[in-house]
Amino acid sequence: MDDEKLMNKAVIMNYPVLKDTDTLVKSIANFESFPYNCIIIRDEKEHFQGLLTIDKLINSSNLKSSIKKEITKIPFLNLFNPIEIVKLFIEKNVDLIPILDKNKKITKVISIKDLANNLLQSVDIDINSITETFSSSISLSDPVDHLFPLIRKYYFDIFPLYDLKSKNEVKGIVKIKNLVKILHDTESDTFGNIKGQRKGFSSTIENFTVLSPSDYTLILGSYHSSIDLIKMMIENQSNNLILVDKNNELRGIISLKLILKYYLDHFVERSSSFVLRILGAPDKNIEAIASKKVNILLERYHEFFGENSVPEGNVRFRKIEHQSKAGMFSYETEIRVAFGKGKEGIYSVSATDWGAEKSLNKSFRKLSRLISDKRKIAKNYSKGSPRTIN
Repeated sequence: MDDEKLMNKAVIMNYPVLKDTDTLVKSIANFESFPYNCIIIRDEKEHFQGLLTIDKLINSSNLKSSIKKEITKIPFLNLFNPIEIVKLFIEKNVDLIPILDKNKKITKVISIKDLANNLLQSVDIDINSITETFSSSISLSDPVDHLFPLIRKYYFDIFPLYDLKSKNEVKGIVKIKNLVKILHDTESDTFGNIKGQRKGFSSTIENFTVLSPSDYTLILGSYHSSIDLIKMMIENQSNNLILVDKNNELRGIISLKLILKYYLDHFVERSSSFVLRILGAPDKNIEAIASKKVNILLERYHEFFGENSVPEGNVRFRKIEHQSKAGMFSYETEIRVAFGKGKEGIYSVSATDWGAEKSLNKSFRKLSRLISDKRKIAKNYSKGSPRTIN
């Protein structure tokens, strides 16, 4: 599926939005009404500012404070790039990602679960690789505030519950969105005040909405495709599922975050990032020549890279200064060029001729030979650190 079709299937039209001047109290109704774990925050001029996540709301000490203090900042994306969106979700734990125009105004909003539902159509996943261990025991009769440190530690949006007689058998499910509902029910200004002192109010978990575990659990050993898992998450409005054995005893918690991380690690093609180092300080002439040569390489090797592989970002230049023991200075220009998508394999191509333009031409001849030889690319791939190709 090409990126445009993928984007159209992942775009949502109805999403929660608040201003950065609103208070946290105002976000409660949005979290209750929408099936997402974050809210888009804009300023008075409708410029995107960041996201408010449900865990930030729950862990806030004062719900009358401004949203601005709790905003999660994310990099601004102005193009649909499914790999970058997946990386953002993994890093920031946000399930809505906006696409912005040059004025930082929202043009589209991507739902991470809808994106995953279309991205993982033919992907088989090892269930053990996407399951996190969970050793904490939460009883139905425990106080609600026992959940708060677990939310901070695990970032799950559902938790398994046990009864006192059977501490391994899952008896129910609690969603952290149910904790948001407590604020409406108790008219409390802060979660820290919810400890059962209010008249007519009991703060034990069993007195709030406890869900049936059957809709949220998978049995260890039964087959489920990645799409089955994603569809269950969409139906349950959750980024997690509970894994149990045949005796309904907990074996772990399945995470959308780990599903997408597994996808990146096993199914996304590596890209190639080439670093050219030439003698001489950078100038406009060198930058113009380098940019022109990159375009020539792209045209020449378009078929090799594949029609869906494009250069990521612009050609980047960096001045490297060297000082000898005698105090003399010399300069190099570092030019970084990236091809493809996904993980980076970094290569360093150096030239030692004096004269920046001559050195640049020599570097690009080396780069051209390197790109042409698929076997050499595979042989010299080095994850995370540059290697010099002489």
